[in-house]
Amino acid sequence: MNQIPLFSRAAVAALLLLAATAEAGTIETVAGNGNPAYSGDGGPATQANVDAPTAVVAVPGTQAFYFAGGTTLRRVDEQGIITTVAGQGDQSGGTAGYAGDGGPATAALLSGATSLALNPASGELFLVDRENARVRRIDSQGVITTFAGTGQHLFTADPGPAAERPLRWPLVLTFDAGGTLYIADHSSIRKVGPDGVMHRIAGDGTVGYNGDGIPAVGAKLNAPDGLVAALDGNLYISDRGNGRLRKIDANGIITTVANLSPTGLATDIHGNLYFGKSGSARIERYLPHLGTVEPVVGTGVAGFSGDGGPALSANIGSLTSLAVSESGDLYIADHDNWRVRRVASPDADLPRADIDGAFVQEGDEGTTPATFTVRLDRPAPAPVQFTVSTFDVTATDDHDYVPLTAEVHEIAAGASEASFVVQVNGDRFVEGYEDFRVEVTFLSGALVSTGGYVGTVTGAISDDDTAGQPVFFLRDDRDVVAENATRRQLTVTSNDSADIGPDGGLSIVTQPARGVVELDFGMLWYTPQRDWTGEDEFTYRLCETAARCLQAKARLVVRPAEDVYLSVLTHAGRERIRLGDLRAMPGARFLATPLVEPASLEFQIGVDPAPQSPWDDTAGVAWQVRTIPASAQARTFKVLAMDGGETPFNSTLYLGRDLDGDGRPSEGEQGCIQVESTRRCELTLTQAAGQAVSYWVMLHSRNAEPQSARVEVFEAPQGEGDGRFFATAPGQLPAGQDFDLTLAWDDPSFLAGQWRAAYVRVFADDATPTGEFAVVLRRELSVERPIRLVDGVTTRVGLDADGAHKSIYIDVPAGTTRLRVSSQSDANVDLHLVPALYAGGSATGVAPVPEPYQPVAVGEGATGNEDVAVQAGLVQPARWYVVAYNRDGSPASVALTATLEAAAPVVRPGSYFNEARSGHGLFLYPAGGVWAGLWYTYREDGSPTWYYLQAPAPGAKGVWTSPIYRAAWDGDSNHLVEVGSATVTPGGPDAFQFSYSIDGLAGSEAMASLGRGCPMLDGSPQDLSSHWFDPAHAGTGYSVQMLSNYEFIAAFVYDGLGEPRFLVAERSGFGDADDVLDVEQLGGACPTCTYYGRPQRATVGSLRRVLGGGTLQSIELDAVFTLAPLNHPIPGAWSSVDAVVPLGGPGTTQGCEP
Repeated sequence: MNQIPLFSRAAVAALLLLAATAEAGTIETVAGNGNPAYSGDGGPATQANVDAPTAVVAVPGTQAFYFAGGTTLRRVDEQGIITTVAGQGDQSGGTAGYAGDGGPATAALLSGATSLALNPASGELFLVDRENARVRRIDSQGVITTFAGTGQHLFTADPGPAAERPLRWPLVLTFDAGGTLYIADHSSIRKVGPDGVMHRIAGDGTVGYNGDGIPAVGAKLNAPDGLVAALDGNLYISDRGNGRLRKIDANGIITTVANLSPTGLATDIHGNLYFGKSGSARIERYLPHLGTVEPVVGTGVAGFSGDGGPALSANIGSLTSLAVSESGDLYIADHDNWRVRRVASPDADLPRADIDGAFVQEGDEGTTPATFTVRLDRPAPAPVQFTVSTFDVTATDDHDYVPLTAEVHEIAAGASEASFVVQVNGDRFVEGYEDFRVEVTFLSGALVSTGGYVGTVTGAISDDDTAGQPVFFLRDDRDVVAENATRRQLTVTSNDSADIGPDGGLSIVTQPARGVVELDFGMLWYTPQRDWTGEDEFTYRLCETAARCLQAKARLVVRPAEDVYLSVLTHAGRERIRLGDLRAMPGARFLATPLVEPASLEFQIGVDPAPQSPWDDTAGVAWQVRTIPASAQARTFKVLAMDGGETPFNSTLYLGRDLDGDGRPSEGEQGCIQVESTRRCELTLTQAAGQAVSYWVMLHSRNAEPQSARVEVFEAPQGEGDGRFFATAPGQLPAGQDFDLTLAWDDPSFLAGQWRAAYVRVFADDATPTGEFAVVLRRELSVERPIRLVDGVTTRVGLDADGAHKSIYIDVPAGTTRLRVSSQSDANVDLHLVPALYAGGSATGVAPVPEPYQPVAVGEGATGNEDVAVQAGLVQPARWYVVAYNRDGSPASVALTATLEAAAPVVRPGSYFNEARSGHGLFLYPAGGVWAGLWYTYREDGSPTWYYLQAPAPGAKGVWTSPIYRAAWDGDSNHLVEVGSATVTPGGPDAFQFSYSIDGLAGSEAMASLGRGCPMLDGSPQDLSSHWFDPAHAGTGYSVQMLSNYEFIAAFVYDGLGEPRFLVAERSGFGDADDVLDVEQLGGACPTCTYYGRPQRATVGSLRRVLGGGTLQSIELDAVFTLAPLNHPIPGAWSSVDAVVPLGGPGTTQGCEP
């Protein structure tokens, strides 16, 4: 028999959601007379001069409000009298600046107050002081202080004390009902809890959009200018630059609610969202329960009119802020009209609704009614309707209770209450703890009571069907924590089962050896020892009563970062995650392991009538054993097992090595127990040379009915990567430094609905590993990305069921006499070969095959083993698409191999560029039997960078394919990481098509020689064009192009964090043997970005180069990186004196032939 405590009156009032009407309210001006500047204190607000309002907030329970404009913050009371509460104003508009902390707010200086919010817990007023990069607070005594920000416009690591952490460009803020503050800061969202610690909860610090359904902390935002911590537990964001209304749920996952082009954001007590329509002088309202949008203010034409009439007929200017009072009045900061305006709620006179809870005993048989009563604060003037539904949490409808689905109830006109019933089923089963949810929605004809909460609540079922005692057990658990985390909440009690009474509770028995666990508000919080990673454990005790207690151990895995889970759209791509607050890493290395696909294990699990332990018998237990085959080399694997999306809630995952070889789990073999809230487990396996190793995966269910489940198991070898997954970051990281870690993947076999995983191994320097963390990818959609085939190399490609891939291609050089493409697949895969011209110009994207098309050759046999060739006379130098069709009704994998027969024109060593994308280029020079390439280009933020290419010199076919490497510098040497590949395909003498994939992105462009010949000095030709470096400073150097009428030197160097940067020195003509040139820092378009014109330049230093004996003898470089161009700050400087020699040795210069 279960005892079910249902919902309190206050809690269930949370579930009343208003079905708002479209009736328009009346609009009026409540502050400002239409004249700018500042005047009117102590008099009627409507007669005052108001300087361009930028923010407004309503005072709860009143008709008073605050607004900001110009350099002041002002209050209008319920009698309409205006006063100044902060800042200094005058007839000219006032004085902007920063001053006054710790003193009266009226004596302080402000600069750009863009948002206001009242803390519901304290009543204190908070404002964004944007130009001062601060959030400031005004207490009940009128004293102003800085609450968050340091005055520096920086994006830095968190968590940390809010007043000690800089803000970049704060814009808006909001509070939730518990007093937690949220701040939209440039391209991220931060929160500050009652403890004063600031955390980043959304945005990675870069502007953009990278999808939904992913953890918000890794998402990109674009100029968020509205925030609402709504009563349903979600944080809503007006992502203005992306034209989206988005939300972050309680699990930290971000999604798009609607593409509404919103600007500004406010909510009423019913959960409706108000926003300005970007580019239109109109305010609209989004009704979440209906998913609809309706206009509430404005005609769409900017201007000023309509006071005293319907808001929908009024003209407004560009709004900057909105607020909704508890009574439903809408306040508008009508910036262009120098006014604050108010739209009276059309629902102000409606009765207010609340709800009573219930308490019920389940019983052993039959049903027991749980009665809920919705009450009004006065008789209803007209019928009030609402809808009731129930939802499973851990309780199961029909089994534990009789579900209600959209059941409509009514409070009759003249009545003040109505009741509904949820029938709870009695039984004699042992079921443990169960929850279900009741929602009262679509309330019409009434409002939620003042202070009502819109959201969901949970009912708990306490089981007492085991000899009068509830089921009580604890499980040992595991949790992953980031290095230097501050008070990380632990979830290790989530798979424990207890009915805690008044004299019971949670306590800590033993502390971890390398950190501290605290107990706060019934939750466990862990702070690891600074600058330490590894495994630790502690013991906790959970008591139902003072005499009924159990203990469990929790293993804590401290890593450089918590495991990363990414929802991705394509087989290739990249994400940047923001890390910080790590130990000093003077020689930082981030090594990626191979990207692996999982084994999907299906389980059928029975019922365990006594689920305290999985080891007492096999009831409720299912397992599978897997074996990693023997290898000639010793290997280490990380086995990562995780919920495949169908694992029952009340189940626990175990991993262990099958030490005794009996093919079944045992308690002494277990290596990991899953924390239920994360649904993943990990095991390290060391495999001796020549020996196989076996391990088991086990699930134990605590559910009252049989369950099916799926577990995804990744076996990740801990060696060097395989070129399908990359991880890169700066090479020198001071302690606590914020930085971006770039994660990129490129796996053509990766299909929608599939998973991939790898690990990133982190080193502080070559000799100091600091740990590793997992990166798990889930592909959600079939968005096609280009796949470049390389001559003679087999590429495995995934094809959707009954689908085709139309962006597979190979670039065919001039002089080709035969192109052959073969395929191998278990499915019926057909091939079409289609030539197409290169796009040319400044565009670098690789488009799908132009349609409609006429294939030159086809392979359409009954199997997937095709062999298609195009002979001389038909094959032409162009881009050839290999269109692969899967004729089967299930996904397919096909191995494609393209082979060329060609005698291509020679591409000589030299410097090459795309005339249509001036400002970047590729320098190719020989070095023994290989070619070395320096590709000078730009990152997505426009700042300069370079990549290194090295591969065997091309043969008779003329085609050259090389890995692309990104460098990192530790102050003494560099470290190269493969981040893609490129192919040079000759199209004529000294001209080629340069096609590449880099960080998961693909591009292609035509390049031609920058020039040929040599300058003259004292009557002698100077053959100087090549890569040059100082052997004492390997990893840095210079790409030099010296022509008769032009001199160009590109220095490949590093910034203060060890990231690769280039600087240029160039001029028309040719100077003296010992000469000095200005050094410039460039800013331009990244390889896959739209090209907007020649790069921007800033002079940052000087370069001296000395010639002698027909060679380049030395180069001295002195430069300080700058914010300009493109406003991207690059830290550090570079200074060196280099005695240079050709990188490839003697005889590797370009030569003087024209």
